[in-house]
Amino acid sequence: MRHLGSSSGWLSLRVAGRLGSMALGWGLALAGLGIMIGFDRGDPSGNSESGSEGRDQPAAQLGCDAFDSPVWELTYSPDGAWLASATISGEVRLKSLTTGRVLILQRGPMSSARSLVFSPGGRVLAVVGITPVVRFWEVDTGRELPPLHLGAREVKFASFLDDDSRLLLGSWEGALITWDRATNRAADGLLVPVDDMKALAVLGVGGLLAVGHADGSLSLHDADGRCRWTIEHRCGGAPSALAFAPGGGLLASGRRADREVTVFDVASGTPRYRALRGPLGARGLVFSPDGGILAVVDLDGRIHLLNGSDGRPLATISTGRSFYAMAFSPNGSRLVTGGADGAVRDWDLGRLLASSSE
Repeated sequence: MRHLGSSSGWLSLRVAGRLGSMALGWGLALAGLGIMIGFDRGDPSGNSESGSEGRDQPAAQLGCDAFDSPVWELTYSPDGAWLASATISGEVRLKSLTTGRVLILQRGPMSSARSLVFSPGGRVLAVVGITPVVRFWEVDTGRELPPLHLGAREVKFASFLDDDSRLLLGSWEGALITWDRATNRAADGLLVPVDDMKALAVLGVGGLLAVGHADGSLSLHDADGRCRWTIEHRCGGAPSALAFAPGGGLLASGRRADREVTVFDVASGTPRYRALRGPLGARGLVFSPDGGILAVVDLDGRIHLLNGSDGRPLATISTGRSFYAMAFSPNGSRLVTGGADGAVRDWDLGRLLASSSE
């Protein structure tokens, strides 16, 4: 395996970026969430001050869009026609990948979006931020739709339970509920009675739920809330990221404290393999659409591409600036990344893997 570039790796549990003269308001809002802010000014082209980082990347990098602040959320529409992105300063964009048209949906320090979710049909984009409001936009037009007002609940996670009317919402306090957009109220009360949720993964529409708990345990639930299994407390701390493989056969769990990724067999709850042991940790996980690749963002801000079935290293992406977000295209041919330098990069996976094998 050959590394594509190298990482300066100075961040740990911090959000860093090219802040420039951005208003103080969103910095205070982030501080309220326990997020530390550092400065990390980078070059969106992928080149660093050292002159050596990023030298292997131009052949695999297909494009790069620049933002004014760090990018911390990316997601494709189900048909791959749109890419949604959100920055730490509160800007949310929709980009048409067929025409290049860009719709700026929201801006402002109190609109900071932490989760972007397309409805299964791709007609609606839901935006979850740092306020107790979930906002919706019509994808083709960029028209804002009526929002959900959740009272005192500030939402951290969201997933559609059907095409566009019911959502699964997880709050910062750990409650997990279903919400009906038509009535703007909780549909079924608590779907899974947890009050210590730190990470969540949802398989499909109304499928399995994996919940990472504050005490370090991990539990698997059916959509009706029935618990299938629980893995008890581990010394590695609470799971920081969870991801199902397509088809639901595997579940990946990353923890910051024990600095490894464990992939479990969903049917039995037993570990299938462990990967990235050492001074790395994991802040984000995602499987490719065919399950063949597991992408991991480590605490140094690098992205590791692993074989999805056994954890074998395939490639490492690094620009010298921390990555925070990533998403596979629905056809599995591309990976988009976003991070501290405010750049959204579009990578050709075939070229990445070919370069790493040389």
